[in-house]
Amino acid sequence: YLFDHMLDFLMYNLLSTPGKTFTVDTVAPSLNVTSPTEDSITNQKTITVTGNTSDSTSSPVTVKILVGTADQGEVKVDSNGTFSKSITLQEGRNT
Repeated sequence: YLFDHMLDFLMYNLLSTPGKTFTVDTVAPSLNVTSPTEDSITNQKTITVTGNTSDSTSSPVTVKILVGTADQGEVKVDSNGTFSKSITLQEGRNT
């Protein structure tokens, strides 16, 4: 759901300025990781995470990738809603 709101500002000298309109986005974006698949096994130290997302009210859209608590950085989502980023894995299970 999207809601439009109007804010009115009042200056200290009591001169009113025009209101500002903004949108409150209450719909979470969708996220679909297409690679790697769940429970994949690899002997590589890095893999490429790919997928797609949609967020009709935000631009630009970015996806932040974590491996456990290790920040792998953000990747900008392209205009088609897809993203791809190479990440570094740790030995053992990575989530």
